[in-house]
Amino acid sequence: MGTLSKKVFRTIDNIPAKAAKTKFKIGENIAIVKKRKIYNKVKWTAEQTAEFNDYWKKWGGVKPYWHKLYQSINGVFNVKYFPEKLYSTKLEPMLNPWIYSKVFSDKNMIDLFWGNVEGVNIPRRILSKMNTSYYDGEGNYVSLNKAVEIVNDIGKCIIKPTVDSSSGQGVKLLNFVNGVDELSGESAKSLIERRNDSFVVQEIVENNKNIREIHPNSLNTIRVITYKVEEEIHCAPLTLRIGVGDSTVDNIHAGGLCVGINKDGTLKKKAYQLGWGDSSRYFLKHPTSGIVFKDYYIGNMRQVIDAAKRLHEKATQLGIVSWDLTINKNEQVVLIEANCYGQSVWFPQVINGQSLFGDDTEYFLEKIAKNK
Repeated sequence: MGTLSKKVFRTIDNIPAKAAKTKFKIGENIAIVKKRKIYNKVKWTAEQTAEFNDYWKKWGGVKPYWHKLYQSINGVFNVKYFPEKLYSTKLEPMLNPWIYSKVFSDKNMIDLFWGNVEGVNIPRRILSKMNTSYYDGEGNYVSLNKAVEIVNDIGKCIIKPTVDSSSGQGVKLLNFVNGVDELSGESAKSLIERRNDSFVVQEIVENNKNIREIHPNSLNTIRVITYKVEEEIHCAPLTLRIGVGDSTVDNIHAGGLCVGINKDGTLKKKAYQLGWGDSSRYFLKHPTSGIVFKDYYIGNMRQVIDAAKRLHEKATQLGIVSWDLTINKNEQVVLIEANCYGQSVWFPQVINGQSLFGDDTEYFLEKIAKNK
């Protein structure tokens, strides 16, 4: 193959990545403009403005919109906050090659990539669909009729899309008895057959006692973001996401709460209901269970962080990964999913009042500067 042909094919291969980058850039611009009434309320002192400008001028400068937005919610000034737009349009595309991001984000591949990681459990897969083909829990190809037979009487389970899903969209709790989902009244055959997306049906994961007591109706998860500095894997501030009311999902955009986690496994004082980053509403105790967040112990975070780092060691093609983990009723770490592109890095910073990368911020700003 000639040099010209290679360049043409390389250009074609890069089209999806460039399209995604453009989509995120447009989306971030629209989002921040919509929030201008919120961040414009934040007035910095002369000293704060000078500190911000002095820090960022070395890196070409950034607009203060994201910093002020974060501060408008949590009241904490921090020049090292990492702007969402800078992350999604510059850093993530550089750290996570598009082709690897897509593959590692596929929930149907979790068993293959991370099924043997020490100290990490994965929900048992009951049935999955990849494109137009069905597979049983062992990964064997099965017909549609066999797929329906598999779920006919499995009882409670979770079904969720495996690609291009976010914010809990498409995630449903099911309860199959005698070929019917008792929660919706729909037959198993109809429910399975009508779904055009790739999906996975999994066993229900039950949180440990302390996490479950905060909100029993949802699976509450810990967002752990790991990233590579040279060959060492580091961890960003931790977040617990919690459902509210009758909701069976904990996602922020579905009205869920998020609260910072201290390294000793206790929660911070305020749980925020962030919506789409347009709300500063917070709670000192859970609105449904009444549990006070401050110093409430949820589990061994050293165990969770170490597990996340071991998971990342199996995906070193990626520079940063947002893991959704939890601790189950047996006090074991469970991997729910891995998010490798379109990761949201604003909310861990907002609820913790900390920079995403802390002392490693300059390392990543330097990488961006060198990549221009």
